[in-house]
Amino acid sequence: MEDKTLPTIEYLELSILLIPITIIGIIMWSWKINTRDYWIANIRMFVQLSLVGFVLIYLFKDNNLLLGSFVMFGMLMISAWISLRPLAERSFNHYMAIFTGIFIGTGVSILLIVLLILKPEPYYQAQLIIPLVGLLLGNTMNSISLSGDRFNHELSIHKDTYKARNIAFNTAMIPRVNSLLAMGLVALPGTMTGQIISGVEPSIAARYQIMIMAAILISSAISIMLYLFFRIKFTTNTLQGT
Repeated sequence: MEDKTLPTIEYLELSILLIPITIIGIIMWSWKINTRDYWIANIRMFVQLSLVGFVLIYLFKDNNLLLGSFVMFGMLMISAWISLRPLAERSFNHYMAIFTGIFIGTGVSILLIVLLILKPEPYYQAQLIIPLVGLLLGNTMNSISLSGDRFNHELSIHKDTYKARNIAFNTAMIPRVNSLLAMGLVALPGTMTGQIISGVEPSIAARYQIMIMAAILISSAISIMLYLFFRIKFTTNTLQGT
């Protein structure tokens, strides 16, 4: 029987990737592009993922709902902050609009997956829930940042909150729609690729990927809609106050 065990990646082999990453940074610097965020993002990615690998071993083994909920709430707070980071308006109200939108949008998708699609026993399984929440948060926060940036830009031009909302929503959904159009034709996405490599039958892996892509779409769309709703409300109240 063929051994389908994945090879272990050692840190020495992993460090090979630092060579092209460094070359890219040097080229960006030679082009007079600010590389500060580039270097910080790469360093944090390596450190954070290395640490989280060890943390997840404990979380998956313990499978404690209270601890898992605390971790996921922290992930939600951080994702809302990262979404807010590139935006000009960084007030508490703006943060709460993002937080609420992501919380509800991601929550709806997770509940659909757990309660109606996968129906695991028991319902809370850290090894299933936490990676799914992380996947949804990662994609949703990017959509929020895109919508917020475009909303501010369009509002400064048209002074029409509803026109700005529609353009912002369409812009933020472009990556989601493009990824759906490319599935199976241009790209084999991460989840499906990982499952196939680990030995899962391709048709089953495809079904899991459909579930995840649909969940990302739902989470992103609901989160953007709610965020823009609160953003318009906040903007209107601010204008009336002045």
